[in-house]
Amino acid sequence: MPARTMQDCPRELQLAIFTLLPSGDLLSLSLVSKNLHGFVEPLLVADIHLEWKKQPDHKLPPVAALLRTLLERPYLGQHCLKLRLTGMGFKTHPRGTDEEPPALPVSVLPLPAAAEHIRVIEAPGADNWLEELQAGAVDALVALLISMLPNLISLELGPNFTLESACLGKFLRHATTCVGNRSRWLPKFPSLKHVVFAGRTNEFRHCDFNNAADVLPFFYLPSLQTMSVSIDNPVTWTWPHSDSAMPLLTSSLTSLELFRLRETRLEHLLTPLKSLKKLHWHWFYQEHLDSHASTDIVALDVMAHALCQVHGTLMELTIEADTEANELYGEYEDPDVQTRGSLRGLAQLAQLKLLRIPWAFLIGLSPEEAPGKITHLGASLPSGLEVLVLTGELLSVENFDWHDGVIVGAMDLLLAEEQASLRLPPNLKRIILPLPLYVGTLLPELQTRIDELSAQSGIKLELENIGEDGSIDE
Repeated sequence: MPARTMQDCPRELQLAIFTLLPSGDLLSLSLVSKNLHGFVEPLLVADIHLEWKKQPDHKLPPVAALLRTLLERPYLGQHCLKLRLTGMGFKTHPRGTDEEPPALPVSVLPLPAAAEHIRVIEAPGADNWLEELQAGAVDALVALLISMLPNLISLELGPNFTLESACLGKFLRHATTCVGNRSRWLPKFPSLKHVVFAGRTNEFRHCDFNNAADVLPFFYLPSLQTMSVSIDNPVTWTWPHSDSAMPLLTSSLTSLELFRLRETRLEHLLTPLKSLKKLHWHWFYQEHLDSHASTDIVALDVMAHALCQVHGTLMELTIEADTEANELYGEYEDPDVQTRGSLRGLAQLAQLKLLRIPWAFLIGLSPEEAPGKITHLGASLPSGLEVLVLTGELLSVENFDWHDGVIVGAMDLLLAEEQASLRLPPNLKRIILPLPLYVGTLLPELQTRIDELSAQSGIKLELENIGEDGSIDE
């Protein structure tokens, strides 16, 4: 007999249909009947995206409401596969400055249930965790929420949820190192493949915190494939569990986006990442921030040596550079930087196909440096490189005084000689160059010279406008 209603259809068919519905329709469907509610409710929590922003005082923040639901019905946690908690600062006025996220209201939470959950997973520092939770600390709530979602595949924490991370760090260290007689309720996160841990909204306001020990446990996740993380520069680098027999399970990590960490700490992070294929590194300098490790000197030799730790696997490397004034110290202009050493060590990146890097790092900060460095450019490029993108970050730095004629002139020095291309990687087919924003288009004679050099060398030269932040519009 053919099915007359949706509920008459096989459960497998219902599930296939329901998983295609948007959350709003699923919510409506869950209200149709008790039977459908029980079937649909797990689908409602499978993919959760909550934004925390300025709200009326009487309205409960979504993350607190979610946590209350999970504490009341903990079985739902096993159905959550994706969690995104977003939000960046709080503005009371469109033209106002970002305010710090407030404490979350916890009066609505069943705290006895929270205390019992923390007890059964045998978390270290349980009393402190519970105290932080009772105070409405965002970190404590986030740690509790994640500890209730054992089957996560994807996790994203936005800036409003990463101001502090001590509770989360303690829990993650416990979850990734506890072996043997571990609580059966302690999640191992065997399926967690994608992690985003964003930097804080106003980094310069939080110099007293350091999250390195709290975020490094993520790298022990057994199925981790892609990660975007902001890591504060520690005074001394220490991997969690380094004094134990616990191995660093990073063999599956293939893509990493990295913020804030400087070149002086980069080697420690990259050395164990033996399967990394793609690295997007946001180099950053702000005076008085991580001053024990971050200075206005760009140590190019140290940078190249660190990157060579993944020479056998890395295929794509993007380095962006940025500096920022520190308003707390009355600074309103981006600070100057200097470069020391060279990037010749990059030639050891045998698998690299795409290199995107600031002109300032590879060619120099001033036109005077360009002639000497451009003629030896090939010595810094890996033999298998196919695409080289030179970007214009740090243009706001006063000593980067160049224009379109300097860039074309540098390419002339590089490619004008008849055998010049032989000094470059044999597979290099494309070079993208930064064109200052105010130029608009090249003068006809400069464009003609670019075309001639492209034809002569067999390497396609392109010029792309760069924005005020130095990024290239592709």
